[in-house]
Amino acid sequence: MRRRRVRLPTLCESKLMLNYSRRFVFGAGVLASLVVGVAMGWGPVATATAQTGPSILIRPWQEEVKYAETTDRITYVPNGHVKETDGDFDVFSTESQGRIRFDPENPDPRFVLGYQADIHDFGTDDARIPEVINVVAISGGVQLGEIAEDWRVSAILGAGTANDGHWNDDNSFFGRAAVNVQYIVDETSQWNFGMDYNGNRTVFPDLPLPYVYYYSRPDPKFGYTVGFPFMSIDWLPQDQVRLEATWALPISLTGRLSYYFTEDLRVYGEYSRSTQRFHRKRDSDTRYTFYEGQQAIGAVEWANPYGVLTVGGGYAFEREFGRGWDSRDIDVFAEVSDEPFMFIQFAGRF
Repeated sequence: MRRRRVRLPTLCESKLMLNYSRRFVFGAGVLASLVVGVAMGWGPVATATAQTGPSILIRPWQEEVKYAETTDRITYVPNGHVKETDGDFDVFSTESQGRIRFDPENPDPRFVLGYQADIHDFGTDDARIPEVINVVAISGGVQLGEIAEDWRVSAILGAGTANDGHWNDDNSFFGRAAVNVQYIVDETSQWNFGMDYNGNRTVFPDLPLPYVYYYSRPDPKFGYTVGFPFMSIDWLPQDQVRLEATWALPISLTGRLSYYFTEDLRVYGEYSRSTQRFHRKRDSDTRYTFYEGQQAIGAVEWANPYGVLTVGGGYAFEREFGRGWDSRDIDVFAEVSDEPFMFIQFAGRF
């Protein structure tokens, strides 16, 4: 992947009061949803979350879930700076995602809704960097029926926007669609084949891409997924130790090692790498902005009758902004300092 560093002149404008007020509103909204979740009596959940792709129909529902699985998270990265200019840069993020079904008695519902609402607010005086990234999407999934014994077909259709605060930017809108064919091998394993279109994918966003993977959990302590473009492993080598890892095309990677003090209390360390693609209204219809970064996390997680509460911190590093069509060819125009951060997360099901 070609990467060319571009230096552009900066125009310093003080927008910190506006940024802080926006953070307060975003944070209050997510915290309110956490309080509502506790009041409604959500049960404990796993940290895995649903978004808007084929997984909203494929992934099994947990027994305790009646209508929905949700995850809400607040992250704050203070005291950063832009490396080239030494201008201020900090991040306040609110992320919410989940899936909803309408038939609580059916472990394999016909209709499912998935949603994602991520807002990344940047406190910076560097005019090259946007004030905010909004990524909001919703998808509906439907089971279309069986085509043969143990073979069934499902589909999803949705839309979203990935913008820089300009909700009327036509180039920020994208479509979401997929067709999945599932073959049930037995109670512990299955094959999935399909075609997935994601108009905001970080690579080949203009093309539907095929996928295939095999999932198996031959033992309660070991499960894995092998395929393209997604692989994962979930392994408990000991009763108190758990290893989880996922990889997705092109560069999304997460690895987690957990230690359980009790069934409801654990600590874990995690590494992840991710990329956000969004459109700035001032750019052409073929130029998108990318925010990439890596992070290492340490956290404490407590499962209780109302959900799973996670509190932790970590270190964000190798953060940068670039422009291009997709991640195969990005021109980096700003690099951001490595900084510690803190976060709080609540995952619920009701």
